[in-house]
Amino acid sequence: MRIVATNAASSGVSLDRKVVKLLGKRSDAPGLIWLAQWFVMLSATGTLLHLSLDTWWVVPTTIIYGIVLTVPSYSLSHETAHGTAFRTRWINELVLYLSSLIYLEEPNHRRYAHTSHHTHTLHVGKDGQMPFDLPMNFWDWLLELSNVTYYWYYAKLLVMNALGRFTPMIRQYTPEGELPKLKWGARACLLVYAGIAASILAGYAWPLVFFVIPRLVGGPVMVLFTMLQHAELRE
Repeated sequence: MRIVATNAASSGVSLDRKVVKLLGKRSDAPGLIWLAQWFVMLSATGTLLHLSLDTWWVVPTTIIYGIVLTVPSYSLSHETAHGTAFRTRWINELVLYLSSLIYLEEPNHRRYAHTSHHTHTLHVGKDGQMPFDLPMNFWDWLLELSNVTYYWYYAKLLVMNALGRFTPMIRQYTPEGELPKLKWGARACLLVYAGIAASILAGYAWPLVFFVIPRLVGGPVMVLFTMLQHAELRE
């Protein structure tokens, strides 16, 4: 079967230049409003989780809070990696770093890997955000849905980047001058995660209750969104 590449032009879809310019206009207001709404939802669901501790209600409240914590963090990390969430650069970068910490991917790597993803979507060996191969069978799908492959893949990547041992693929899609940012960003992320682990080992339960467990619970729901657009349809 012959594969014919398609794009917006070949599909017959077109937009007026004025409409494109209007759609591309940036502002801080929509992003800040969205961010405020997320904080309200986090506060509300986090309060419910707190009130439900030591009861069976902790199960549904953890699931709800975990989804509210995890799924929007993915959206924020995605839009700020593109630089489209806020007009003000420093706000965009601050939110990129904070949301990426929750999403569990070093923000500088997130930006360049995602650029390669748009350039070489689903091309094995070129797409920097494709830790799985296609076609995917049912068991592969379940494993990917569990988020286990994601955690393993990015944990190894984080450690390797922190050591400055960049893979050929990373060097392929990351500008040479930006590699030190990947290294120091990975080290900063590992320091934060190590601090969370140390606080839990020291007997503080709140990082486990309000971050680690909800992030693990919300992960599969987040993956459902990404899988639907990346691995569910035919080529």
